[in-house]
Amino acid sequence: MKNTMKYILIFLVTFYSLNSMAQKPVIDLSNINNWPTIGTGTLSNDGEFAWYTVGNSNSNNLELIVMNTKSFWQIRFPSFDHCNFSADCKHLVIQSQNDTLYLLDLHTRALLTEPAVADYKMPVTGNGEWLAYKIKSGNDDQKFVLFNLIQKKRRVINGEDFYFDPSGSFLYWRSKKEVSNHYLYTLNGINLKSGIEKLIWQGDEACGNISFDDSGDQLTFLATIKAEGREIKALWYYRSDFLSSKMLFTELNSAIDSNLTVENTTPVFGRGGRRIFFTLTEKKVIGPKQNMIGVDIWSYKDKKLQSEQLLESAEPKEYAAVFNLDLHNVIQLQHGDEQISIWDPLETHKNYGIIRNGGNADFGWQTDGRASAYLISFNNGSKTLLKENISYKYGWSSTLGFQLSPDENYVIYFDPGQNNYYSYEINTGHTNCITKDVGVSFIGEEYENDYDHKTPFSPYPVGIAGWLTNDQSVLIYDNYDIWKVDPAGKEKPENITGSYGANNKIRFRYIDGRSTTTINPLFPSATMILSAFDTQTKWSGFYKLNLIKIGKPEKLAVYPCRFGDDPIKAKDSNWWLCTKMSSTEAPNYYITTDFINYKALSDIHPQLAFNWLIADLVNYKLPDGTACQGILYKPENFDTKKKYPLIFNYYDKKSDGLYKFLSPGASTGEINIPYFVSNGYLVFEPDIHFKIGFTGESALTSVIAAVSYLSKYSWIDKYRMGIQGHSFGGFETNYIVSHTSIFAAAMESAGSSDCISAYGEIRSFGGISDQYMLENDQMRIGASLSDRQDLYIANSPVLSANNITTPLLMMHNKKDNLVPFEQGVELFTGLRRLGKKVWMLQYDNGSHGISGDGAIDYTIRLFQFFDHYLKGAPPPKWMTQGIPARMKGIDDGLELDNSGRKP
Repeated sequence: MKNTMKYILIFLVTFYSLNSMAQKPVIDLSNINNWPTIGTGTLSNDGEFAWYTVGNSNSNNLELIVMNTKSFWQIRFPSFDHCNFSADCKHLVIQSQNDTLYLLDLHTRALLTEPAVADYKMPVTGNGEWLAYKIKSGNDDQKFVLFNLIQKKRRVINGEDFYFDPSGSFLYWRSKKEVSNHYLYTLNGINLKSGIEKLIWQGDEACGNISFDDSGDQLTFLATIKAEGREIKALWYYRSDFLSSKMLFTELNSAIDSNLTVENTTPVFGRGGRRIFFTLTEKKVIGPKQNMIGVDIWSYKDKKLQSEQLLESAEPKEYAAVFNLDLHNVIQLQHGDEQISIWDPLETHKNYGIIRNGGNADFGWQTDGRASAYLISFNNGSKTLLKENISYKYGWSSTLGFQLSPDENYVIYFDPGQNNYYSYEINTGHTNCITKDVGVSFIGEEYENDYDHKTPFSPYPVGIAGWLTNDQSVLIYDNYDIWKVDPAGKEKPENITGSYGANNKIRFRYIDGRSTTTINPLFPSATMILSAFDTQTKWSGFYKLNLIKIGKPEKLAVYPCRFGDDPIKAKDSNWWLCTKMSSTEAPNYYITTDFINYKALSDIHPQLAFNWLIADLVNYKLPDGTACQGILYKPENFDTKKKYPLIFNYYDKKSDGLYKFLSPGASTGEINIPYFVSNGYLVFEPDIHFKIGFTGESALTSVIAAVSYLSKYSWIDKYRMGIQGHSFGGFETNYIVSHTSIFAAAMESAGSSDCISAYGEIRSFGGISDQYMLENDQMRIGASLSDRQDLYIANSPVLSANNITTPLLMMHNKKDNLVPFEQGVELFTGLRRLGKKVWMLQYDNGSHGISGDGAIDYTIRLFQFFDHYLKGAPPPKWMTQGIPARMKGIDDGLELDNSGRKP
């Protein structure tokens, strides 16, 4: 914090004159640490109440705001930790960071407090009557309180941990007591309606990892027993009509490999409650033999590099397994390197799962390393091949889009090579192409958003929107519209949005209002709420579509703004909670019942106090006539009579983010746009249109086209333009400055410079080779180094370092686990050898980016660099004199050099 204040004072002195001229103060480093933002939020089951949090980047404290969505009264709780609405919507239970428990009556607003509470739990459903909490005690951790929220009655129970079943019908707790110089551990239960207590289990070691089925009628847990002279783990089972729990099996079961043990993770019930999934793990990894030489033997036959294998061997392998309650058998589901889908949890399945084997970063070219996908039966572990020889060239999204239908009659998957969906009919074993001859692409367009970096070599399908009941139809997205598809392949696919999305360049996506990923089938007469994003104007909003009246969806409302991706629906009413923002409006929570009229719940507008930004969508063309878009950010006090320096920032395609609110802050890699714009810069983000094999040239062409278009405006100083990019954007910066000299300054952070050396590098992240990234992923070269040396040479800026005349600032850190530090060193030392103007920052606590005090230091140096070359300000001493290594941590060189000396 001391260093932070030092940096802030230096920065405030440096830019005092600029701040004093603005009608509104500009954003400086003293503002960003306390910048308020909304956090998580939700609705009560009836939608009458809501809560949301507000926090800032400089504090771990969150403020909780509780509101009535009709009368709009609100109560604030500082230092919030977590909270829950009761299932009957009558109470809100709040745990503060100072361990105070608040019990808020939502209708009378009466507030009960309980100090020094360590933890609390509530039933997920039920009548909202019960709460249990543990009071902190230095002497006795064996007591907790069962509290009746309706009657306001407390009962103290001796127990160290407690669990409600999901419906709130039963409470279970663990306890221990000393008997004959040792402890006896028990699991007890109480019927909350009748008050009858029951001993569920007892033993010499504590049981744990307790979980329930969806109905709450069954529970399972792990406990240790003594057998064969040692302690072994066992899985136990209890049902509400049992007198006590039953042991299902131990890890000595013949179906479990002798080298495996039951992992100490919570077992879970599958859908339907007749299967219990658990995890097995290796007992120990065999260590090296005494006097053996430590040597890694790299073989061309290894499917994974030794570097990958060594990282994987550091942790024992884990395998999913299942116990069938009806068949009373144990099935180990995974073996070797097989993987269960991580996006489709086992508990969402009933009789089958999807499993794959093989597959790693090299299997684009490594034929024997390619993946296969199987349908696996939970009854007997038998596997049925669904698809084999899956190449990385066609992407791999956990299971490449393999999905079981809700009633498990079909497996649906996408084949990128054929641009079609296929179904495997489980009962017959038939595979059918179910989207043939529809004439559209189901592969997602190449674009960048908050989560995805899509390239032509990772053509993931847009995805499945949902299912109709009884597996009648599956709803599938193309880039714009939604198709109703017969999974049996007998009926012709039907575009239920009537191609309205494609005709108007609007992306439709179904929202069901739930935070869970579990598939909730739609009735054939259901009305779907669709989010809508206009890819041309960047406006967003909502439409609705009745599945009986398919065709053009009915517009509800579309605005020049950006709505959050996942509106939340109240469980038992038609109230929805959503976020809305724009480039000039901070994100806030709104409620609606019709997606036409909205009421604001939160009121967070910190940007209004500062010289904020204006975002304009700019349309222009590339030399070949390709339409291109970009975002021009201007300061709120923009004056057409002035000339402004312009910084280009880029990565992939960013224009879809026109109405995204950009929070100010220290730069962590990329420049922080609100910060720079508020302080008198223009920033332009052009979309980059790539051609395979010509990645650097594509970036250059896209940026130069933007330069040519924007240079016609009198308020742009075309002689004071700069460029800046981070990571892949850093590579683009390196390439651009090695092929043009029109920019006055350039800055890159964590960007690669040498495709040839990168091709032979091992990433510290995962120990994988970077070959896949250059051939098949972000670099888009599309060929191996042996096949197209010319493309690797052409895309290596370090080999054109002699052409660089633009002053270049670099940031590369030794702990970067994505782009090796050596990539920066290659370019820096090459430019230094040529006598070029270049500086490189290396932060000891940095990695692929920088945070904390380092980010503040980086922001100041980044600003000083551009301020000198684009605004004519005096350079700092670190640029004119440098900082000797012996002065590291002593002299930061941030003072401006007013001697007239040039960098």
